[in-house]
Amino acid sequence: MRLKLALALLAGLLIAVPVYAQTTTTTTTTTTEQGTTGQTTTTEPPPAPAPAVADADARDLDEMTNEFIVSGFVGGSFARNSAKTSVDFGGAFDYLRNGAFGAEFLAGFAPRFKLDRLGGTDSDVNNYMANVIAAVPVGSYQGIRPFVSAGIGALTLSQNTNSSSNTAVNAANALFEPSETHFGGNIGAGIMGFTGAFGVRADVRYFSSLGHKSGNSPAVTQPGTLQSVLDDVSFWRANVGLAFRF
Repeated sequence: MRLKLALALLAGLLIAVPVYAQTTTTTTTTTTEQGTTGQTTTTEPPPAPAPAVADADARDLDEMTNEFIVSGFVGGSFARNSAKTSVDFGGAFDYLRNGAFGAEFLAGFAPRFKLDRLGGTDSDVNNYMANVIAAVPVGSYQGIRPFVSAGIGALTLSQNTNSSSNTAVNAANALFEPSETHFGGNIGAGIMGFTGAFGVRADVRYFSSLGHKSGNSPAVTQPGTLQSVLDDVSFWRANVGLAFRF
């Protein structure tokens, strides 16, 4: 009886040992796989690269191109020594370094300017100014440009517009043979807006003669004085027009 019991226990051990070994191997393998899976899950991905800058607003001024801007405008001269609002027109040529700072040449013509000290009669009052200009490029591809500009130059007056029945002759006389030329200055602010190379420009500007001078002929002196007609003359001007940049 004891012999049979011993044999039965021996047989049970022989069967249990391989099963236990297989179970241990499987557990170890499973543990290893679980450890590997856990390591993959907890690994942090590398940081995503910064998005490329698509909007030109983010570019530094040094990266902006230099530009030339040509514009023509029409508007009106009013207030101060202008007895009545009169139509004027003209043009501007600008150079902007890095799209922000530069120089400007400005010319404006008012062929029917009604100067108060001449009783509101028609006269040609023109201006030619050399300015410095500062702009703030904003929007996609710097399409919007608020700006300020100021400078000095010349104001001219011509009272010979009725010397001929030919309008072209009168205009040429007023432009090339003004009755008076006076030192002057201007300051203004406005905005330019572009879609590609083409856009619009609008500004409001203040003009004033600078200094005093004696009238060089009776035609350009104030009545009863030897003071120049353009002494202390000032007026405002508002304009809008088309612009082209390249």
